[in-house]
Parts: sequence; structure tokens; C-alpha cells
Amino acid sequence: MFLLPSCASYTEQTEAVHSSFVQSRYADALATLEASDIKEQSRNALLFMLEKAMILDRMGQLKSSRKLLLDASKLADELYTKSVSKEIATYLVSEDRTEYPGEDFEKVAIHTFLALSFLEEGMLAEARVEARKINNKIAEMNQTYEENPNKYSEDGFAWLLSAVIYEARGEWDDAIIDYEKALKAYQGKFLKFSQGVPESLVVGYANVATIRNRADRLKDLKTSFPKVFQKYTFPLTSKSTFFIAETGAIARKVSESFMLPINNQVVRYSWPVIKTGYSRSPPQVQIPGQSPVFGEAIDFSEIGRETLEDKRTRYTLKSIARLIAKSKITDAADRNFGPLGGLLANIIMASTETADTRSWTLLPQSIYVARVQSDKELDSYQIRLESKKIVSSSGKINFVRIK
Repeated sequence: MFLLPSCASYTEQTEAVHSSFVQSRYADALATLEASDIKEQSRNALLFMLEKAMILDRMGQLKSSRKLLLDASKLADELYTKSVSKEIATYLVSEDRTEYPGEDFEKVAIHTFLALSFLEEGMLAEARVEARKINNKIAEMNQTYEENPNKYSEDGFAWLLSAVIYEARGEWDDAIIDYEKALKAYQGKFLKFSQGVPESLVVGYANVATIRNRADRLKDLKTSFPKVFQKYTFPLTSKSTFFIAETGAIARKVSESFMLPINNQVVRYSWPVIKTGYSRSPPQVQIPGQSPVFGEAIDFSEIGRETLEDKRTRYTLKSIARLIAKSKITDAADRNFGPLGGLLANIIMASTETADTRSWTLLPQSIYVARVQSDKELDSYQIRLESKKIVSSSGKINFVRIK
């Protein structure tokens, strides 16, 4: 017990990795991560895979990155149901001493970045499979919560990604179905996890609806988004380029506490939160002769914040049970060893009541999307980016991933 409070938090251990990563010094980030204690900590095995996968992705080692993400997905599934012994251990010490199973949204995000990785290499079929796994995974997890399911119950970006891929492959009817699902999501519960309906969604939906002569859908779109129909003529006659820009760094978890009286003792109760008020970072992209309109497709910080709030509500009973167990230990110390023993036990119990602030720290803050029309080949674009790199793949639609 004495040794537990002295251990550095995961956030402290990964600070140098995170700093190098956001400065695009990916080789330094990888070397620091490999040399850290995290690599040898079984309780952080999932996080090590996720962080390393993101670094390798940025270094262009896409196959190695995907292998790690796939391994991480399997491990997350294995950790989903913890053993009774490990669960009991958290009654006396904080959650960060157990194997980290991943937050619900992090397990979903694995498939998001698998899809983007496949898309970057022009592997459209594989990217579509991963995109469609996203909402399946969300539904599967939410079915296990009888009370207080996650508000993140549907992912509009996943439907949008799948729809654009269908469109690029000329599978118009499937594209219409997924564009419709994406639109409903962005106008519904998913609205709080973005900045509204991305223009590129409306453009793609209107294009395939025109090709398939779906007059009813076109009428609704024209009524809801008249400016798009003033700007574009459908069906689109020139080739499109679809931009996917990963921006910023996801907001970090922090510990929040309050004091709770239990069994004549004052016990500190802690849980992780993500604060509101974090800043968004829209991409800065300049294309000669083009004015791409980037819309925020997904905000990972807001999803993380809401997921933690939903989780805290579900875990209240477990947390109270842990606090009661600690108070009984303190009472026993006071009876057997006197006031000094009770005081010492109280101090130790309070110091071990810390929120688990571990997280996949190298996720981006947001993903923005935009679509432009041009007959030019992608390589002829003179694209200036604020930062990072650009990679492309081609089909009926060019895909550009900015990261």
C-alpha cells in the first residue's frame, strides 16, 4: 500500500511520448515509448499497442500499425469481462492498478483507424468492412448496459465513410442507404459529437440520389440544404477528391474528487473526467482554384467526455462498495492499533483512492472532411498544409488522408 501512491501516473509516463508525437517527431516518440516502463507493464499492454500503432501509422508503417490495432482489438475483447479476483482487487486500490480494458469509445476507434489506414492504401473493400464494424461494435456494447447506456449510441462518421466508399465503387444503392443513415445520425443523437451535417455528406448523397433518380430524397435534400444545390450541379461530372483530416490531440482525462462520510470516516472518492471548453483545430488547406469546406465529422474529446459520464453513473455502486471496504479497514486499524494506526490507515486509503486517468493519448481531437471537384489527377494538386503529411489513394473518388 505504501508503494502504490509513489508510482507515476500513466499520463506522466507518456508525457514525453505525447510531446514528441504532436511535434511530428515520430521516431523520438517511438523510441521513448519503447524505452518506457509501460512496455513491460501487463496492466498497460492494451495502451502500449494503441499508442505504438498510432506512431507507426504516422511513420507510414501502415501494415505494422494495422497488425497492432488488430491485436489490440482482440486483447480488448479478452479484457472486456474481468475475472472476479481482479474485480475484487479494485475495491481496495484504484482502478489504474488493474489491466486497462479500454474505454468503450476507444475500442470503437480501433476500427475507425483501421478503416482510415486501409483507405490510405486504396484498399476500399477492407476499409468499408472496418467502417461497418464501428456501429456494430457500439450496438453490441450498449446491449450489455441495462441502465444508463452510452449516449454515444451511433457513429455518423462511420456511416459517412462507408457511404463514400460505396459511391467510389459505383455501388449506388448501398451508398444511398448509408448516406441516409449518416444524415439521420448527424441530425439526431450524433449531432453533439460534431458541428452539424458536413457539406460533403450532402454532396455525396445528392449525387447518388440523382444518379439513381430518387426524386423523393432529392426533394428533401433541396429543402434542407438549398445552398449545396446552388453551389453544385448533380450528378457530378468531374472527379471528386474526398479529404479526411485528423486534427489536434484528444483532451486528457483528469481526476476529480469529493469527500464522502462513511462509517464515521471521511473518505475521498475519485473518478476520471474530461473537462469541457477544449479548443477545436480545423485544418488549414489551400488548393489553387478551390475552396474546400471542411466540416467536423467526429469529435473524439466530446465522445470521451460523454462516455466517461455514462460510465460513472453505472459504476457508482461499485465505487461505494470500495469506499465502504476501505472504511472498514480503517475502523479495524483504529481498534487494533489505536488512533495513530487508524490515522495511518486513513491516509493510506485516501492516497490509493485515485481516478484511473489512463487513456489512448495519441488519438486526434477531431476528424474533418471536405470534398472538391476537379478533373486533375491528384498528384497535380499543389496542396499546402498547415502541418503533417498527405497520402492518397484513387478510385472513382480520390481519397486524401491528412494527418
